[in-house]
Amino acid sequence: MIRAVVAFALAAAVAAPDPQRGHAIYLRGSGSAPIKAIVGGDASAPIPATVTPCVNCHGFDGRGKKEGGIAPSNLEWTALTKPYASGARSHGPYTAATLRRAFTMGFDPAGNTLDPAMPRYQMSMRDADDLVAYLRTLGTASDPGLAAKSIRIGVLLSPDREKAAAVREVMEAYAAALPELYGRRLELRFLELPADPAARAAAVQSFLAREQPFALAASSFLGAEETIEQVVEDSGTPALAAFAASVSPDAHYTFALFGDVAEAVRRHDAHANLFDGARDQLAMYLQKASGRVYVPAALASEAIFEAPPSVEVVVATAASSDDLAPEALAELKALSPRGGASRGTQAAALATAKVLIEALRRVGRDVTRESLVGEIESLYRFRTGLAPPLSFGPTQHAGTRGAFLLHVDRAAKALRQPEWVE
Repeated sequence: MIRAVVAFALAAAVAAPDPQRGHAIYLRGSGSAPIKAIVGGDASAPIPATVTPCVNCHGFDGRGKKEGGIAPSNLEWTALTKPYASGARSHGPYTAATLRRAFTMGFDPAGNTLDPAMPRYQMSMRDADDLVAYLRTLGTASDPGLAAKSIRIGVLLSPDREKAAAVREVMEAYAAALPELYGRRLELRFLELPADPAARAAAVQSFLAREQPFALAASSFLGAEETIEQVVEDSGTPALAAFAASVSPDAHYTFALFGDVAEAVRRHDAHANLFDGARDQLAMYLQKASGRVYVPAALASEAIFEAPPSVEVVVATAASSDDLAPEALAELKALSPRGGASRGTQAAALATAKVLIEALRRVGRDVTRESLVGEIESLYRFRTGLAPPLSFGPTQHAGTRGAFLLHVDRAAKALRQPEWVE
């Protein structure tokens, strides 16, 4: 009997509707099983729901935006659960059951047929329940990490202990010195990422579920960019990555401090000989190369100083120490007097923190995750003093598009003549 009760409880827990799974369906049209969409009333040719997910018409906040003569409904739960009357059409409040019927069969609570532009989704009951569970949160639940007197910010720390300690130190000092933001103090939560890149996404997912941060900043995505970004996007957590090779063009919640330096090099030199192998392969690569070779800073090693004279090595990096403003460097040293070799790491982390704080200041007291994303996207040539001017937009979630090109001085074992290119 006890076993049966336990088994039933476990089954119920597994089957319980999950708003986070529903959020993923809302954003991407992908659930526990493939979802199909009937568009325009043609049931003979359903298309993958990934082509036409809910977010396309109803927006990230669920309120909908009129476009092309079509006015999508407001999906906030407070709006869905009110009686509706407009012209000849009226209906009572939506319930969970009638809402499932609306997006799977195309009928409102009174049995009126919905506009054919509204897709009819062929999906499992589990996915339908998850989607309803997410819609229940729209416009009703406050975002995680927000309290009357605090705002919780998460930081994903590099597996490199020295870098992790440097970022933790500067972030704790910055948060302690920061004045209140509309009556709220920054409350930091840290996660030390596992050494194994394959284990990082699961660690981030557990961290977000446990700590419930409002946003992430000063974080490292390096080595697991795609999988960590997927977790961030599914959870709806705005994230500012200080360290990431790139960010997906269609990301909504994920921002990178710097753009892809390899892309910047290719824009600068269409015929660039760009090293893109493993770091430990660089020495052998340079011994066989000739002419100019561009090496992204993340892949550079001592081998750049030992290349044959016939090879001109140029290191491409998103930031240069020469780009630090004196007052910003002074602030950095005051926050972390022992920064030393990790100054560059701290500068990037602090730059993302300054982006976050600027966006929070612009939004005001009634901040939401969506309004924060909107404010970050509105930043244009924002100066932190710790990085090149940063610009973001709805389709540009990397703060820079360029790179510094640094020429190798073999004799001095140094990098010289920084040149900014886009």
